Amino acid sequence: MKRPIAVIGGTGSAARLLTRDLTARGETIRAIGRSTLRAHRHLPPQAQYFLADLRRPEQDLAEACVEAVYRPTV
Repeated sequence: MKRPIAVIGGTGSAARLLTRDLTARGETIRAIGRSTLRAHRHLPPQAQYFLADLRRPEQDLAEACVEAVYRPTV
């Protein structure tokens, strides 16, 4: 099973397009954002959504992000 890809700011303009593209490629997406309304309106139904505000560090994001992997593109 593939590891889910977390898209931070998942309901924003650029992240919505990224989420749709990755979902269409068969990736498992975990979109993290601040607006449940926007998530329901704009995200594909296959995307998992996590309500969170990363400006508030006291929030527990462990369920959404088990690990972080940085993969720069060349």
